[in-house]
Amino acid sequence: MITLEEKLSQFEELINVKVDRENKLKLEEKQQEINAFLNNEKTTIEENAKRTVKLSIDRINRQKQEKISTVMQEEKREILILSENFIKTLTLKIEDKCREFTLGEKYPKFIANILLNVLSKESVSKENQIKIILASANFNETRKEMTEALSSNGYLNYEISEGDSNYLGGFIIEVPQMNLRVTKTLENAINSKRDDIGQFMQNYVRDGGTN
Repeated sequence: MITLEEKLSQFEELINVKVDRENKLKLEEKQQEINAFLNNEKTTIEENAKRTVKLSIDRINRQKQEKISTVMQEEKREILILSENFIKTLTLKIEDKCREFTLGEKYPKFIANILLNVLSKESVSKENQIKIILASANFNETRKEMTEALSSNGYLNYEISEGDSNYLGGFIIEVPQMNLRVTKTLENAINSKRDDIGQFMQNYVRDGGTN
């Protein structure tokens, strides 16, 4: 027969087993909570770290692009300044050559031929009144050559006057009946090529002088 002490001992053992089991379950639950908390914190930390790295990379890339853009703008300004200085120098040299050419013996005939080409291109009738404003450079010889050229080609209704002394050379013609005005001064020819020269210079500098 089981004594009271034995029953108490068995009861105590059952209680201990139950308590151990419950403690084990609670410990497992706590461990799972701790693991879940740690994993969540780890994910948060990793996401924050990735976000921080991404922000840093984005900032570095933005600063790099800003630096590149600044360098490119400075380079464009330098190219523009070089082009402008070159165009100015080249224009002055061309103007000097033009002044030299207008005083030469070939200039009067050259200008007279251009005048005839313009009249033909614009389909100016030989009966129309033609006003010719001739540059003052080598005026007398050029007017004489023009007069001969116009007369020999059947143009009789014209007048030739001396234009602005600042003109390098060339002429302006007006045909009132056609409401026509054509400028063929050397200044106009030079100015019309400024953009082409500027574009050539930019391309030349950009390509490193290889084209």
